[in-house]
Amino acid sequence: SQDYSGERCIMKFITDFLNKRKQNKITKKIAALQERAMQFQRNGNLREYANIIKQIEELEQSSND
Repeated sequence: SQDYSGERCIMKFITDFLNKRKQNKITKKIAALQERAMQFQRNGNLREYANIIKQIEELEQSSND
């Protein structure tokens, strides 16, 4: 009989690693967008600021799913 628990453990590790990588990518994108939003807010470009805040909210929502 073969032992699949080792294989399962490796697959879980890979899946967790990829999910963590995806989460880190989203986190970095959110941070970059927050920086841009701050610049637009400082410059008084509130339309672009609101647009970026909306993008950030969508990314946060997708990362919570």
